[in-house]
Amino acid sequence: MGRWMKWRASDINDHQKFPAFEFSQSETPFHFTHSVDTQIGQLLIEQGKRKVSLLHLIQISETTAFLIIRNDSILFEHYASGYTRESINTSFSTAKSITALLLGRAIGDGYITSEHDAVTEYLPELKQVSDLYDGLQINDLIDMRSGIQFKDHDLP
Repeated sequence: MGRWMKWRASDINDHQKFPAFEFSQSETPFHFTHSVDTQIGQLLIEQGKRKVSLLHLIQISETTAFLIIRNDSILFEHYASGYTRESINTSFSTAKSITALLLGRAIGDGYITSEHDAVTEYLPELKQVSDLYDGLQINDLIDMRSGIQFKDHDLP
């Protein structure tokens, strides 16, 4: 309740409010190829009964960063609302997709056997929380069909 009273709803500045873990950059970082298509920003997007350019939509929607990536190439990259490529931004639901990618990598590297493994095989302490975790598989979490109650709002 105290956190909600102080900060209210989640926002893109959450990284300034909570502890963070810093980690070292890879010794062999991947770099996207830049094949920027300047015409993409002029694409017309339907907004209600009218059409607006993608760039205009980015501006009016308070989007801070918008990228279009195909294969290993950045086709379009635009930052708005005072943000740049170096800005820190809260990922919100994007984190779920990144977690799924990391799961695939962990399976490929042999750290996890399968997405069908029981969650409690890797987090046995959940057995003490509730027996509802007993049949829960990793893919249930990734697909957001675990049945774990979660209220997606910012009220206390």
